[in-house]
Amino acid sequence: MNMISTVFTRPWTVRSASVFRYLDEQYADAFFTDGSLRIPTFQRFRNNPDEEIGDPYEGRVAASISAPNANWQVMAMNGQRAYVLSTSTIESRELHGRFVTNFGIRIQNSIAFANAISSHLPGFLGGMEGLCSYHDKPHATVHTSRGLDFERLLNETKESEVDVGEKIDRYVAEHVRDLLFIKRAQYAHQSEYRFIWYCNGYETNEQYIDIKCPEARRFCEKVDLK
Repeated sequence: MNMISTVFTRPWTVRSASVFRYLDEQYADAFFTDGSLRIPTFQRFRNNPDEEIGDPYEGRVAASISAPNANWQVMAMNGQRAYVLSTSTIESRELHGRFVTNFGIRIQNSIAFANAISSHLPGFLGGMEGLCSYHDKPHATVHTSRGLDFERLLNETKESEVDVGEKIDRYVAEHVRDLLFIKRAQYAHQSEYRFIWYCNGYETNEQYIDIKCPEARRFCEKVDLK
């Protein structure tokens, strides 16, 4: 999926998706009581044994980057500290059954919700949200017009090899972050809409963060599909 920025000279309306977070009733009630919410990390998804929720490939990307002066083959894992909230564009008893719950939170304004949550995450740097794409073989090709000047980097005597390596890592990361929204086709029935909040620091064994964000409640409503 491409990131597109555009300017219209005539009226245009984009319908923002209403998305759903499946939760046990006690956790849905806790959110609407005081804004309590648990947000997992990629590490948590990789370690979760539940076949519906867990995915050993979460936070990993496989891609080819085609640039003017180089072609890259990338097999990488997200290294930035990040918190990930999975929601769905589907509300149904069948999907509720897969998540073993009849309750959840309907997020009616995803951008306002994401902004409210961000103010409660320590070291928040920026984030992304959007629909996931599903492929049998989740390998992508990324085309970019912005190359990396290797000769300049290597000839800059003021920079150490570590500095050069970090710049290359950042260049690659910038071009593959969108691929964190690509999942294997076996999960397509979830129709996932994903939020990712990036924070200062590196990914550790942290499984989740618990926050209280009461201001996010006004963008949501509780749903019972019993």
